[in-house]
Amino acid sequence: MANHLGREGVVKLSSTTVGELRNYSLSQASDVVEDSVIGDTFRTRRPTLKTWSVSGDVYWDLADAGQIACTLVQA
Repeated sequence: MANHLGREGVVKLSSTTVGELRNYSLSQASDVVEDSVIGDTFRTRRPTLKTWSVSGDVYWDLADAGQIACTLVQA
């Protein structure tokens, strides 16, 4: 499994930094199925579908001209 340092996180839209990332969480998971058959000595499992999710908190600094402006619209 890969390891990442907390200081490696950044939020970008295309190549432009969106905001100052305060913290983030990245999770990965893989489903498994058992494929043991008669005659096997041990149970065996194989990976199937994988999923991932990410969440984080961003500090929006209005004084930082390098951050792009986004408008959130409620539908």
